[in-house]
Amino acid sequence: MFNIQIVPSLNQHFRETILKINECIVINSNQTTPDLLIIYESSDEYYHIIKSKVHSLPVIVVTKNNNRKRKYDFYEKGVALYIILNEEDRHLIECLIINEIKKHLNYLKPKLFIDFEKHICIFKDKAYALSHIELQILNFLYRHLNQYVSREELKNQVWHTQEYVGSNTINVYIHRLRHNLQHCDDLEIINKRAIGYKLVIKDK
Repeated sequence: MFNIQIVPSLNQHFRETILKINECIVINSNQTTPDLLIIYESSDEYYHIIKSKVHSLPVIVVTKNNNRKRKYDFYEKGVALYIILNEEDRHLIECLIINEIKKHLNYLKPKLFIDFEKHICIFKDKAYALSHIELQILNFLYRHLNQYVSREELKNQVWHTQEYVGSNTINVYIHRLRHNLQHCDDLEIINKRAIGYKLVIKDK
């Protein structure tokens, strides 16, 4: 899954155009953290959001604010793309945004894409069918790639419940996840007694 957060909402036509770039793209999903942020603004209303996000993910700014100094300042801060609406026509703006999205999709290869709606994960162009809980576990492990996460962290992040979730329940789902990914040789879930689990992507 490649989650694009768009603020505010986007016209339906261009939204559909973005979704057609790659089947792994989702827009404004609350199932996972954003991979790229697109902000449309009239003046300066999203300044603090842009400033706070620019160091953690790629940010595309489309603005009516034609202050050139502001544009240069944001590029210095690390904005991926800054477009002044008055200077470019709409079709060109859409092309620039699409090219930027494609660029960041390529940077992230090989990436594990998780589609909660279709109940699949995609890795290196191969799809694997998984249950919702298995996808939640895989997504959390992937967000902490090469790092051990404890059973308690898994329980809190995946089940979101105060009810008792025993070690056996977690073991069962990890076993099912490994079984369903058994033909994906490049992904491995490693467990360490009394520490937890970690996901690794093997180098080929």
